[in-house]
Amino acid sequence: MRIIMPKAFRAPPTNPNDRIASTSGFGEAKAKQAAKIADLRETLINSGYDTLQKQATALGLLRSTAWHLLNGNYKGSGLSAPIIKRMLSSPRLPEAARDLIQEYVAEKLLGAYGHDRARLKVFRRQLGLPEQPVREAAEQDLEF
Repeated sequence: MRIIMPKAFRAPPTNPNDRIASTSGFGEAKAKQAAKIADLRETLINSGYDTLQKQATALGLLRSTAWHLLNGNYKGSGLSAPIIKRMLSSPRLPEAARDLIQEYVAEKLLGAYGHDRARLKVFRRQLGLPEQPVREAAEQDLEF
C-alpha cells in the first residue's frame, strides 16, 4: 500500500548539498546534548551514586526511566520538561547534578541542541517559566 501525502505536507525540493550541511549541524547539536546528559551520569557517580538504584533515587525517577536516561536511550528531543521538574524536585539530588541540569535547561532554551523556537516555547511553558523571548530568559538565572 502506497501512501501519498497531500501537497501541503510535502517538503519542497532541496539541493542535496544544503541538506547535508544542515544535517551535520543538527548532528553536532544532538551530540552536544548527549554529552551533557552523559556528564549528568558522571556527576552522579562522582557524588557517590554509583549504582542504578542509587542514581534513580537521587534523580527521583523510576529505575527504568533512569536507565533509559543515563544510557542514552532517551527520545531525540532529550530530557523532557516533566522529567526535569521531577529531577529538580528530588530532595536527594546532589547540588552538582542540580547545577548541571539547570545548565542543560539554559542551553536548551538558547537553542544549543537544535530545537526550533516553537518547541522551545512549549518546553518553557511546561517548565512553568515565564513567557519571554528565548534568548533573554536563558541569559538570566533560572529558578525552578
